[in-house]
Amino acid sequence: MRNQVFVALACICSFLWLTIIFIISKERAPQQNTPDLSLETRLKDVEAELSRQIKDNKQLLENITNIRTNFEVKLREVREAEELKSNLSSPVQVNKDGDVIPVLLFACYRVSVS
Repeated sequence: MRNQVFVALACICSFLWLTIIFIISKERAPQQNTPDLSLETRLKDVEAELSRQIKDNKQLLENITNIRTNFEVKLREVREAEELKSNLSSPVQVNKDGDVIPVLLFACYRVSVS
């Protein structure tokens, strides 16, 4: 008798459990009445997104080229300044004709030489 009551209770609980699961899953299922976007509409959306991305990429490329030209101008200015600075501090002597006169220097660091 106890086995029959246990089996009946287990069957009733299982049936109730499956019914609750079915009701919950039915509520979560997407509605079939919602219209899908047509292929034309999706294609237009993709084309609009693509054209926006192309415009953004062109703007980025223009910004990069502007930055590059500014950098090159500043680098050229710095190199010219360094070249002028090195020319001013060079020990090369030039005569009136524009020829270079080589100068040879000797140094002696011995203690015995006075």
